[in-house]
Amino acid sequence: MNRRKFVKDGSTLAALAAVASIIPMSTYAQPTPLKPILQHYVLFWLKPGLSEEKIVEFTGFFEELKKIKNKLSLTYGRAAVTASRDVVDNSFTYALNITFATLADQNAYQDDQIHKNAILKYSSFWDKVVVHDSIMN
Repeated sequence: MNRRKFVKDGSTLAALAAVASIIPMSTYAQPTPLKPILQHYVLFWLKPGLSEEKIVEFTGFFEELKKIKNKLSLTYGRAAVTASRDVVDNSFTYALNITFATLADQNAYQDDQIHKNAILKYSSFWDKVVVHDSIMN
């Protein structure tokens, strides 16, 4: 259809407006508000002198934690070699990020036997661990 003819034809516009006015507002997609989640962010400093093989072996700790059911996501990785700045601390070896839907889920994770067993098995690898738990919106 010729655009000019379409615009000139007021009956087409009127018909579209009439149809739009009878469609209930509830049929339009409504944005879903995001629920806050708990972010469990953990930094690991592995013991000095560990071989690269042992450092890679430590990833078994994270793979064990993946078996825990009540999490939304779990990611981990080595510290990035980013530009040195006063606010950057990439002195750690690994970072772990787990998200939970609720504080109760995070508490259950802490008490989960898989978590406890993984700590027993791999805690000899680290010198220092720092945990940051945050409610994210």
